[in-house]
Amino acid sequence: MKKYATSLFLCLTSLVTFAQEGSSETQERHPLAPDGIWNVRWVLQDSSTPGSLNPTDKHIMLHREYGSSITGYSGCNVFELPVTRTTVDSKGIHMTTRFANQSKRECSTQDTYAENKFLKRISNGTITFNEVDGNLYLLTKDKIQYVFADEKLDKLAKDLRRYDWKLVQLDGETGNFRQWITFNFHNYLVEGNTGCTKFSAPFAVDAKNSTITLFDVDDAAAKSCGSSKDNATKDHFLKYFDNSTYQFSIADQTLIIYQNDKIVMKFDLAKKNSL
Repeated sequence: MKKYATSLFLCLTSLVTFAQEGSSETQERHPLAPDGIWNVRWVLQDSSTPGSLNPTDKHIMLHREYGSSITGYSGCNVFELPVTRTTVDSKGIHMTTRFANQSKRECSTQDTYAENKFLKRISNGTITFNEVDGNLYLLTKDKIQYVFADEKLDKLAKDLRRYDWKLVQLDGETGNFRQWITFNFHNYLVEGNTGCTKFSAPFAVDAKNSTITLFDVDDAAAKSCGSSKDNATKDHFLKYFDNSTYQFSIADQTLIIYQNDKIVMKFDLAKKNSL
């Protein structure tokens, strides 16, 4: 089974220079605000429908916290693209980027070629964004245009992101489990604890159809626990991170994940960063 490598996303420490050029009217057309193009998931529109993100769809997200960056999924791997400078003028929002950091998943030759071509076009140069009527237009340094649509998170997805989740039932067995998960919507990773070590795994969510895809876990999760019972529970828990798509629901402060209409995992919500 193919494994995702541990995310290579780095904590950026560089400061972003915002050079706002032109009149106040120009600035209103190109807002550098969280409710503009920032902190929104943008889905590439060559293969996607707004409101539904499939596991194979390219998508990006632009961040301002802790230094500006672009993260996303480029067709096979998740990536982070540092942004060193952001300027605004009448032609759009211009971002100067460095080289992208990627996870190290093995891909087909065709996927690798398409992914590398996409990342090469947006890396180590200046790219331009314009947001019009819910679409984000990305013009690359070599004048190739990509069109992304704003995928707004509905209540289910927002609840997934808002809380940490502690495992309380596994295949019908209840107990005082040590496993927990949290959903990182910036880097599209499920992060948590296997019962004896931390782990992460990419995910994709289709809020319209209430489904979630859980991809393979990183290599760190292979660490052995102290006892055979703990190892058995860990392996049982991680078997559901296998590139499969599950139904899910959130009700009465409980996250329930189903497989073929059978409940396979239940989680109780916990305050963020409390586990």
